[in-house]
Amino acid sequence: METNKNEITVAARLGIGFGIILAMMLALSVLSVFKVNAIDNSLQHISEVNNVKQRYAINFRGSVHDRAIALRDVTLVSDAELAGVVAAIDRLDRDYQQSARPLEAFSATPRPASRRRNARGWTRSSRARPGPCR
Repeated sequence: METNKNEITVAARLGIGFGIILAMMLALSVLSVFKVNAIDNSLQHISEVNNVKQRYAINFRGSVHDRAIALRDVTLVSDAELAGVVAAIDRLDRDYQQSARPLEAFSATPRPASRRRNARGWTRSSRARPGPCR
């Protein structure tokens, strides 16, 4: 049996294979850390920007809903209670306007998506139309 000096022993082959596996695991770990940081940044953006916008939209909906109930109450209450209901409608309108100002500031961001732009335009036009009790 002849042995060639250029042949690698079994132990050396196992060591090289194990080293390659460790290097691949290290590369995968580094890549995972970068990806997790990217996900974290995306979630932070969602929570800081999009959730705020959603909160304003919920405030809009709540104000409109409560004003609809108050408008119904205008037809049902006596003249003595009417001033309180009208004051509640005015308060709800102030709440609506208070949410509208910061949302308009968000609208000033550059190049909004056309769907968002259309929704904002519809919201502005519906606010501009005269409605009951204005």
